[in-house]
Amino acid sequence: MSAFDSGPPPASPSKRKPSLFRTWSRILGISVGCFACLFLFKLIFIGFDAQRNKGYFNKINKGATYYDKKDYDNAIAEYTEAIRIEPKQTVAYYNRGITYYDKQDFDKAVADFTETIRIEPKFTEAYISRGLAYDCKQDYDKAIADFTDAIRLDPNNSLAFSGRGFVYHEKHNYDKAIADYSKAIELNPDDSEAFNNRGSIYQDKQDYSKAIADYSEAIRLNPERFHYLEAAIESLRKSLSHPK
Repeated sequence: MSAFDSGPPPASPSKRKPSLFRTWSRILGISVGCFACLFLFKLIFIGFDAQRNKGYFNKINKGATYYDKKDYDNAIAEYTEAIRIEPKQTVAYYNRGITYYDKQDFDKAVADFTETIRIEPKFTEAYISRGLAYDCKQDYDKAIADFTDAIRLDPNNSLAFSGRGFVYHEKHNYDKAIADYSKAIELNPDDSEAFNNRGSIYQDKQDYSKAIADYSEAIRLNPERFHYLEAAIESLRKSLSHPK
């Protein structure tokens, strides 16, 4: 989640949302296909029929391949077929929800994440993903509720705190947003996005010294991503030097 669309002048958080897969891959460092395979161990030990197991994961892998190519319609078709084969497993629902999210079909994304949660109520990532989808629908209270549930399930999940902080910022609840981003940074001190977004909040509060500090840290952690903030920092320094 970026606090800026492009370079200066500084702005409030963008309504443009990142790819949900890119959000997760940044944290997990894996592809959708590999993410699906994280469930393989569990699936093997719940009495899957061998042939159905093979067919299910063939569809999952095909869906992931189409997704990587941004061929979302075919990815959805493969995941839908996987659900037909094994309707009580979460992988296909969750991956199809990701795909609907990236198609900006947020209603269907919410539906698939909801089904994922119904089947597996402790699936933390599904709450976070549904929270992101609710945020895109501007249903901020439901988004906050989902991020809060994710934090309840996994109090050390920095992405859940960042997600909730983002929504609080959109609701102009700056103090709660700063608290959540600060917790995310405590849990993951290398999260350049959290520093960038917290800096944006400090800027909105006209606390320019803290904004400069956070933007500077974002640049230090990820200079390729946040090099454009140099101009924003210079502008804020001028504001500090010549207050109105």
